[in-house]
Amino acid sequence: MRWTKNLALAALALSAGCGGGGGTGIPLGSILSVSGNKAQPGHGELLSVKLAVDEINAAGGVNGLPLTLANRDDHSVVDGARTAAVSLINQDHAPAIVGTTAPETTLAAAEMTIPANVVLISDIASGPQLNNLVDKDSVFSTAPDRSAQGQIMGKRAREKGFKTAAILYVDLPLHSETASGFAKTFAELGGTVTINMKVPDDQHSYASVLQQIYAAGTPDCILFNAEAPDGVQFIKDYLNGYSAMPTFFFFNPALANADFFEGVGYENFTFRHEGIDVADGPGIDAYTTAHEAKWGATEVLEPGIYDDVYLIALAMQAGGKSDADTIKANIRAVNDPNGTKIGPGEFGKALQILKGGGKINYEGASGSCDFDEKGAAHAANLIWEVHGTDRTTTVPLIDL
Repeated sequence: MRWTKNLALAALALSAGCGGGGGTGIPLGSILSVSGNKAQPGHGELLSVKLAVDEINAAGGVNGLPLTLANRDDHSVVDGARTAAVSLINQDHAPAIVGTTAPETTLAAAEMTIPANVVLISDIASGPQLNNLVDKDSVFSTAPDRSAQGQIMGKRAREKGFKTAAILYVDLPLHSETASGFAKTFAELGGTVTINMKVPDDQHSYASVLQQIYAAGTPDCILFNAEAPDGVQFIKDYLNGYSAMPTFFFFNPALANADFFEGVGYENFTFRHEGIDVADGPGIDAYTTAHEAKWGATEVLEPGIYDDVYLIALAMQAGGKSDADTIKANIRAVNDPNGTKIGPGEFGKALQILKGGGKINYEGASGSCDFDEKGAAHAANLIWEVHGTDRTTTVPLIDL
């Protein structure tokens, strides 16, 4: 999820059933949480999906037909993702699905989409578990590589002169992959991991975890990988009992949001820290302008899933059909480096070029969206810190 300071979302008539897949249009499925613990980013993603669909339809649709969006709420759980995928496949006959709102639910949805030969594109899930699926080239990701994000932070830790590190993570792919990447790189560069610990989520206190960390010897740094509520509680416990310890904190992308910052209190970020998050793509300004114009005061930006909708629609238009095989055959072709650059909001321009037999190169809001042979389009990253009452980007673009 992209950085947002204002958590007030636009009024959402776009909840669990935001339109069916019937009629004369082309069904497009989405599996986005509008209930459960992923509802906040899920609502934001749904806004961006709707923006992309409306722009595409206003430009003439795909092969002369409008996209018809059908969202299924997975309730932020893996069983819900499987049920949602089956519904979109069997009832809505969607050739492609965007989502979900978490890596573990994306993997669950893929269990259903792969045998049905339905394309699934995620802006959240990435890494070995997704990339190594035997999927017949039907699962794609525009998310950053979580393991690589961990490696970047591990490298930065050693560059800062840190010799010891404690690593804590909630046992979900978003967190465990970042933790493993950090541990691998930190150790390879000569650092010592004092503790590499899986921690439970939704705890009223992490004081006992902190006690274990410092009992093993005060680490130079701590990498914390969890969702915002757990991060808030952990830092509060640190500030209440261990703030005298000279520890530097690294935070994973799940903590790069206002829920974490406001929960801790901006004024309490007096300890040394930095975090990593996905960087903006070349088309971020156009996307942001359109998003604000459509949804008003909301600052929840989810450019990755917006790009996913554009990529599906462009692939269908390029291939002249709306089935999954056409999408798979053309989704890389719409990122032709020799083609005319197309950005957010420019579906009409792309339509004319493709109809004339030309080539296009989609440069998205979240990144360049160039898929490799495993279906991954690795997004770039940035480094942030909290200063005053805002999040400040200290390194605007960083990679391994």
